[in-house]
Amino acid sequence: MGFHGRGEKRTKKNIVRIGIAIFLLGILTFGFIQIKILKTEIIQLQWADDVMSKNEEDTFNLQVGVIQFLRRGYSIHIKNLKYSADGLTIEGILGNPLNITLHNVTIKLSATKNLWEYRKEWEKSRSSEFSFIYDEPIGIGQSSVIAMLLPGGIAPFEVTIPNVKQTKEGIRIVVSFTGERYSY
Repeated sequence: MGFHGRGEKRTKKNIVRIGIAIFLLGILTFGFIQIKILKTEIIQLQWADDVMSKNEEDTFNLQVGVIQFLRRGYSIHIKNLKYSADGLTIEGILGNPLNITLHNVTIKLSATKNLWEYRKEWEKSRSSEFSFIYDEPIGIGQSSVIAMLLPGGIAPFEVTIPNVKQTKEGIRIVVSFTGERYSY
């Protein structure tokens, strides 16, 4: 039993060592998989946060005949859309439901791709500390000055945004006012 018994002990020790090594390797593999999943989820959260910050901008859809409300309460009603060699011409009505008179307001419209179309560029340019969606405008246009928009009033406008072509993906229109003054 002398020599044969030692071999069994070594074999049992080796089996235990191999078992422990496999167990530790499994724990390490599980940890690496969890880290990879967490990194992916963090990237998804950063993207969602950046999209939410862009959603704070006033935007509207290119739908003729539908009254759309901007974040501050003003409304835009598109009467006509026309794509041409000059770009996209939007004819519409600006509504003021607030108890504030707007003076010397110009409507500025910026056309960009939809936010989801920036995802690959965003992933390439992002860093762990800071990320943002740089939605470079395809074109920017502005209306002529609306001299006065009374509370409850409406005013027609027309804006041509250059470089805009009709696409199956559509475009995102960001609205801002420039030069305006307010009075009560």
